[in-house]
Amino acid sequence: MHSMLYATVGTEDEAVKLAEHLLTKRLVACANIIPTRSLYRWKGKIRDEREFALVMKTRTELVEGAIKEAKGLHSYHVPCLVSYSMETGLPEYLRWIDVETRRPRPKWGFKCELRSCRSPRLPSWGRHRRNSHT
Repeated sequence: MHSMLYATVGTEDEAVKLAEHLLTKRLVACANIIPTRSLYRWKGKIRDEREFALVMKTRTELVEGAIKEAKGLHSYHVPCLVSYSMETGLPEYLRWIDVETRRPRPKWGFKCELRSCRSPRLPSWGRHRRNSHT
């Protein structure tokens, strides 16, 4: 399953910082930053301010972590951080989201020292003992 995250922030710089952070951590695959005008109630008054909206695409299983990370960086006391389920979408696009939010596999870089060994590269804790080869 896939979801869209929606957030609003006060400045474009904050929007870029938040998007780059979530992209770097692979919690989202994409972030659109949209200048917007927001009218809302805050502490008993109606406010009319310029904000920046972020629309971010991710896998549903990553939503909670993305919201937690975003809240930690956000400048607002009560930030708008919500998600919406993506019921359908272009299959190729949804696969792209999956690929871009997957953690890269570690590249161990270890090789078995024995020439006769055909084992794939293994971390040091998974190497064969010298006498275990046939």
